Amino acid sequence: ECLGTTNLLDENGMRFLEKSFNLMKDPQRQWRYRYVQIVDDANCPVLMTFLTESLWKNDMLAPASVSKELEQKRITAPNLQTSRVLSLGCLFTEGNHLYLNEAHPQVALALTQLLMYIELLGHQWNVDMTVLRDFDLNFKWSKLIQDQGYFPMDMPESCVLEDLDRKMGKDYSQYLSKRSQKHFKKDIEPYLKNVRCRVVKRPKPEQLESYYEQYLQVKSRNFDLNTFTYPFEVFEEMRMHSKWEFLVLTSKAEDCLLGVMFCYKNYSGTYVPSLIGMDYQYLEEFQTYRQLLYQTILRARKLNMKQIDFGISANFEKRKLGATVIPKQAFVQTDDNFLLEH
Repeated sequence: ECLGTTNLLDENGMRFLEKSFNLMKDPQRQWRYRYVQIVDDANCPVLMTFLTESLWKNDMLAPASVSKELEQKRITAPNLQTSRVLSLGCLFTEGNHLYLNEAHPQVALALTQLLMYIELLGHQWNVDMTVLRDFDLNFKWSKLIQDQGYFPMDMPESCVLEDLDRKMGKDYSQYLSKRSQKHFKKDIEPYLKNVRCRVVKRPKPEQLESYYEQYLQVKSRNFDLNTFTYPFEVFEEMRMHSKWEFLVLTSKAEDCLLGVMFCYKNYSGTYVPSLIGMDYQYLEEFQTYRQLLYQTILRARKLNMKQIDFGISANFEKRKLGATVIPKQAFVQTDDNFLLEH
């Protein structure tokens, strides 16, 4: 009720994340979780959040040119410029990871207690850095956090398509701005006749391998948010999970796999296209990325979803399909100057 209505933060999503990232073959890639709830004497929630401890690349938020250079060096030194990080939320999720009961008279005390707990846990786990992330720029309690030794840092913008349940007319493009309608008629509509999209649940192992190969194609080219590549085991967990589905885009003529969107269905009516895979040799011919974005909207409408959490990157394309771009910031505490310099 407090946090579970967005992204993967409901019970099913958190169980998926716990299982997936505790099964890592490399112990260094495993994640540790802590759930925090602070209640008053009447057991009324004042604050709720969850934390993870995991290995991050120090250049995760650095310019793409910095990450490209480091990735070449990581071929022989995989853990170069990495840190153990204690974070609000986890690297797989984005959005609001902190519930605060703003009407409660003890909300400031609860937040202070959380920061004290995080500091103690960070010492206990011997982390290199603490990151409180995904806050709006006008976050009310930013001064309280900075007074505890955190510095603010820009995060990639987040994209959300809201009020989808109010946009259920047959022609979705009518809900776009005039300028975006021109984009739709030029860059999306003409290609619809050349592609087919189907929803796949519990794909066969060989299908999943093809989807994963296309995810790797995207991952190897995307340095906007430079995280570790998710292992195949994570996608096997998706395959067996009732809340995950795969939007598979193929060419009509040859039934050739063009791309796939890995989507999570939150119980509250939020649709979450978490990851994407694409075959880059067909990208321009079929406008694969734009087609997958549009098919994600069509699927969410068919499921009567209220909102799509489009995540980060390619914000320009998402905005042209009606998404709202939301600036985000994090608060970071570290002794490593790498982040400060970049």
